[in-house]
Amino acid sequence: MIKEEFSIPLSCHQRFFLTAVVIVISIWLFTGCAGWQRLSGEMEVTPEAREILDRLARQNITLTHFKGLGAYRLQGPRGLISGRMGWACIRPDRFRTDILDFSGRPFTTIASNGQWLYARLRGENQIHKKPSTGTTLKRIIGTPVTVKDMISFLSGRIPVQAYREARVRSDGEQGPVLILKGKWNRPVEEVYFHKKTQSPMRVVIYADSGATAYQVDIGARFNQNGYSFFRTLAFNDDQKNRLEMTLEKLWFVDDLPASIFEIENR
Repeated sequence: MIKEEFSIPLSCHQRFFLTAVVIVISIWLFTGCAGWQRLSGEMEVTPEAREILDRLARQNITLTHFKGLGAYRLQGPRGLISGRMGWACIRPDRFRTDILDFSGRPFTTIASNGQWLYARLRGENQIHKKPSTGTTLKRIIGTPVTVKDMISFLSGRIPVQAYREARVRSDGEQGPVLILKGKWNRPVEEVYFHKKTQSPMRVVIYADSGATAYQVDIGARFNQNGYSFFRTLAFNDDQKNRLEMTLEKLWFVDDLPASIFEIENR
């Protein structure tokens, strides 16, 4: 998918960290947390919250098929790697990304056809495969974001977790905060908005325990063909994992072949 080529010399530290990342991913890729339990139903939604939820639901609603190209920086407790990545998406749940390492060589390929999540790691002949429903990318990028939620962010939308209560809090000099809660007053999600532009700046997703699962800091938006997208996304968790993604090019397509959302043994 990614055709751009470039070469970046690797230091001994970078080579060691890259090797360590490959080992960790190959061991833990699909044995991690499957994500929090989704809740259904709504008990109480204030008028202010309903207005914001409706606005989020309308954002880029007609966008279904698209491809993108950009850069990434993945930082963890053991170091930093960076490179290029390309992706193809069909909302809500078909996803493909090809990730290159420092030197421009293929590093990891991830695909989801809505039923299965696949991954191929450099240097391995086997394909990792697991049901995609509820499975997160924690063991790859450090944060437990699901494929559906990643597609939402890449398509310029804010994923909304299932909730029982929705309200809006005023943060004084800051902008409004949409607060979603589940059973027993448990926090589910918070979305922070810019006071003047009303554009989302940060999303916090909570785990079943009530602790923060991860947060996403959102950079400036840009417009293309009548749609609005996030230029940068930064995913963080409390384990000091951070993934920064910068969108550089975007294409709208009428269709994408089903075969790219699956990975077969070579």
